[in-house]
Amino acid sequence: MIRWVIFFHLLVLQAVSVCEETNPLRVSLVTEASAIVPGESFYVGLDLQHREGDHTYWKFPGIVGVPTGMEWKLPEGFEAGPIEWTEPHRVLMYQIKAQGYEGSTLLPIKITAPKTLQPGTTVVLAGQASWMCCGRVCNPGVRDLSLEMKVAPESELDGKWHAKFNAARAAAPRPLAGWNAEAKRAGAEVHLKLSAQTDEAKQRAAAIKEMIFFTDDGLINADKPQTFSSPEPGVLVMKLIISEYASDPKAKELSGILQTPQGWSADGTVKSVILRVKLAE
Repeated sequence: MIRWVIFFHLLVLQAVSVCEETNPLRVSLVTEASAIVPGESFYVGLDLQHREGDHTYWKFPGIVGVPTGMEWKLPEGFEAGPIEWTEPHRVLMYQIKAQGYEGSTLLPIKITAPKTLQPGTTVVLAGQASWMCCGRVCNPGVRDLSLEMKVAPESELDGKWHAKFNAARAAAPRPLAGWNAEAKRAGAEVHLKLSAQTDEAKQRAAAIKEMIFFTDDGLINADKPQTFSSPEPGVLVMKLIISEYASDPKAKELSGILQTPQGWSADGTVKSVILRVKLAE
């Protein structure tokens, strides 16, 4: 609750600034499928095109911000999954570090069609997208979006959008593998230790020079400094600061995303991994 108070206070302060442009974010509903096949699943997505210097927010923004959302109004029998969040990035609202997206971003959503659809008919998928786009000023927004699609026995993939959807799915955080993770409280901090357990992990440990932790429950303050070190071969250590705005400051688990520019996989392409580790006292 305190986080939202801080955010809207900052929003009021920004209102005195003059907005240089009135369209900091373009939002579209897109799909990689040429048609809907009865009983099958397919992907649509929120295509976010940010103005340079502006950003929107991840599923947990940090101590400021509001995540992008989609409230569906689908025809009977259709089911929409949650937003499949791609890896977040560190963004700045003024000087406050937050968790979000810049540039061109696609947020995939899986839709499942009912088996009762008749080929040759047309279906309209509709919903209302909501977001907070911030840079020098903050611009909350909502927009009704719709997508008209044909029903057919088969569907093909649009080359342009299929490549973008594949890139977004590939950027989703992966499970942490090959490492032993330990976390414990130390006063107002959490100390995280990763110990390489496989040859590949040991090789990656030698290559990793920096890490960022993205909190997905607010336990860690995204705006505070995060320190990284490798005190010995195969061991990575981070010190994180517990947020005074955490909804559950006594949480028993450290939960979030670990990201390194050097990559977790042997080829360095997997930048973000999911961390779920018991938090010792």
